[in-house]
Order: sequence, then structure tokens, then C-alpha cells
Amino acid sequence: MSAPRTQYLVFTGLDGFILNPEKPRLQDVQPALNLLHTLKIPLIITTDRTPEEVFVVLASINQGNPFIAESGGVLFIPEDALKVQYTFQKTVRGYRVIQFGIERDVLLQKVAEIREKTGIGITALTEVHPDKSRREKDAATRKSLTVSRMPSALHREYSAPVILEGDAKTSEALSEALENMNMRLNQREDYFIVTGDYDKGTAVRFLVQLYREEFPDKEIKTIGLGENYLDTPMLHAVDQPVLIRNLNGKFDSQVGRRGLKFTCNPGPVGWNDAVISLLSEGNET
Repeated sequence: MSAPRTQYLVFTGLDGFILNPEKPRLQDVQPALNLLHTLKIPLIITTDRTPEEVFVVLASINQGNPFIAESGGVLFIPEDALKVQYTFQKTVRGYRVIQFGIERDVLLQKVAEIREKTGIGITALTEVHPDKSRREKDAATRKSLTVSRMPSALHREYSAPVILEGDAKTSEALSEALENMNMRLNQREDYFIVTGDYDKGTAVRFLVQLYREEFPDKEIKTIGLGENYLDTPMLHAVDQPVLIRNLNGKFDSQVGRRGLKFTCNPGPVGWNDAVISLLSEGNET
């Protein structure tokens, strides 16, 4: 078998892996999780969500591997996961935290500067009252945000969720202003995220390099599984990207990369099938 000289790393988004991170249902992915555990292959969650949301998932799947949160803004590595030396900013719940992103308060200061200089109608979610009726009365928040998304959005530490007033030209103007300050504007369903000049791929490549240093005598092979355009930077940073079919039976057309594989089944079932298939291929004699 080729496995002893190869160390696999499996990166995954959350949307195609488990449909509801708040209440994970694992029966569809348990066979793949068991295989990863048997082969001692790290499953590295790589998500737009907050660290707190990821910790809920980790507790459910009983995994203690590194994970990437807030679209690459922060990387968490268990204290005992790697022997190689690396710089980290702090320790949280037994994880060493490597910060790629700019802290939210600093981002919001920059956003305020842009608003003052350009007059662009941009409102930080921290300025929006979570009560729907009060939000609707606020002229600065004509584009409403669902109440269910408010708590997690407000708990971001290395990115700043904002609501933008205007059309596509307005978002282009804001994006250009942010780029001039080495920051980025990322669109979500009903709001935008302001980040530093990084993405999921930045954190993925950094972690892969740590594993190469940890296992200098092994070939590091990476697999990435994602469901939508938010996973694109991760899929571009791995050896074998996999796009998971949505529950409606379609694929996100915004995701594209040479060598991309597609699942036959949608959601967690497709995720499970892809992991087992790829790892079985990699461990053939």
C-alpha cells in the first residue's frame, strides 16, 4: 500500500458536509468519518462561519483537528497536533490560534473612514438592532438581515459584517476603496463581509506547509470538498477539489477549476461517497 509514505489532508466546507451546523446530523457522513479516523487523516473544517460555530460541530463529530474559520481569517491548531515550531497569537480551549485577519474593531474603523470620505451608505451590523421591527424602521438598513443570522454574524472577530445601501456600482466603488486599503469585500446572501487581504486558500496553504515540515519524509496530498462559491479559494488551494451537488440536484455554477470532480449524490451523502472513493483510490495496492 502507498499510504505509509503519503499523508492525506482533507479540507471541507460545512454546507455540503452537514446541513445544519447548529444541529448536526451525522448518519450520512459517519462511514467516511470512521475511515478518516482509521487512516489517521485529519479532517480540517474550512468555513466562513465563526470559531464558536465550528466548536459545536467538532464536539458532535468528536474530532480534534485543526480548523479554519471566518473565511481564512483565523486558523486553530490543537496544541498537541504538530511538533513543528510556528508562531501563534494566543491559546483558546487547547488550540493555538494563528490570526491572518484584521480584528473586527480595526476593520470597522476603516469602514467608518470610507463612509466619511466617500458618502457610501454602509452600516456595520453592530449598529443594527437585532429586533426586526426596529430594523425595518431604521432607514439605514433597508436591506434587512434575517434574525436567525444576526447572532453568528455579530460574533465575528476577524471580519466585519456590513449592510450596503445601493446597487452593483455602489458595491464596486466600496470594493475599490477597500482594495486601496488592502482589504476585501465579500458578498453573502443578505449582507457583505469586510476582511483583510486574505481568503480560505491563504490559511489552507499555510497549514499544508506546516504539515510538510512535520512530515518531511512523506508526500502531502490534499483533498478539498465544497458546495458553493464561498469554498472556491479552498478548492483552488488543494490537489484534488470536489464540488458537492446541492440538495436541489444542481452545482454552483460560480465554482470552476481544472481537475474539479463532482459528486453524483447531493449534500452529505455525496460528501461521504466522495471521501470514501478518493481515499480508497489513494490506498490501492
